[in-house]
Amino acid sequence: MKLQKNIIIWSIILMLLSISGIIFLDFQMKVYDVSNGIFTGVILTLATTIILYNYEKNKLINKIYSNFSEIYYALYTIYIKLGKFLEEKDLSDAKFSLNYKLAMQISDTMANLRNDEFTSFWDCKLRNQIKKLNNFSSKLYNLKNIIEARNIDILQFEIAVKENILNNQHNMNNNQDLFKFRENLLIAIGRLHEYSCSLKIELDEIMTEFYNICNFSNKWNDKKQYFEKEVEARKNDL
Repeated sequence: MKLQKNIIIWSIILMLLSISGIIFLDFQMKVYDVSNGIFTGVILTLATTIILYNYEKNKLINKIYSNFSEIYYALYTIYIKLGKFLEEKDLSDAKFSLNYKLAMQISDTMANLRNDEFTSFWDCKLRNQIKKLNNFSSKLYNLKNIIEARNIDILQFEIAVKENILNNQHNMNNNQDLFKFRENLLIAIGRLHEYSCSLKIELDEIMTEFYNICNFSNKWNDKKQYFEKEVEARKNDL
């Protein structure tokens, strides 16, 4: 979109110069003809570029509309899943792996977005909102990295438990190192749960503003509640 913006700027400059040539230099027929030709060409270029610019802008808005809706759904699922995980305190990869899969899904969705290309003349609110989404995207990648690290920790914990059993130490409380490992891991996952909650709240606020700026016929709050109800209904299957 930066290309379209630059073309529009130069087209306006050339159009003003050609108009000046037509108005002030009409006594010089050659200059007049050249200015008139430039003016006609610039008008066509300007009209085509503005149409292309609006097309690219609307395409980007639709991308954000669909992709960040999917991201919120996945993020809310992670939040609910982590809460359930902490309730059960079952430190197994089978219970935690869904979080990792959802985090990878978010990462893949982010790869399809190219918001950094957006630029505008007058859509200051939209431009600022997209900047917020870009900043928020880095936090989503950070979430993915943290979940990946906790997944590795859980795998290591499972290995340690199996080694403990092989050494006939079936009571975890008798193995202080393993018990401490488990407690620290639960604390780390608790912090991860809090982080996912803060991201969920932040994305909710950003999308509410985004929907208002773009004047969508439906409201973000309605869509958000639909997602949350659907996840809550599947909570026992997560």
